[in-house]
Amino acid sequence: MVPDGESSADAADRIAYGILVAALEEGLVTTIRHALDVLKRFSAPAGILGEQWLSEQEGRLGQARIEFPVE
Repeated sequence: MVPDGESSADAADRIAYGILVAALEEGLVTTIRHALDVLKRFSAPAGILGEQWLSEQEGRLGQARIEFPVE
């Protein structure tokens, strides 16, 4: 159905945009669900190598921090 004053092309664009937004939202929800599943499964480090990797990452983050002078 085309509202008054809207051309068929505008209506088609509006419908296509709505479909695109719905598809993006569905994809985002699916991605978030998968990410949460991975985080739940692998929330603990994988043994000694996992702990070592986490320590390395913490060190890198500490070196990468930029400190601003306090006035």
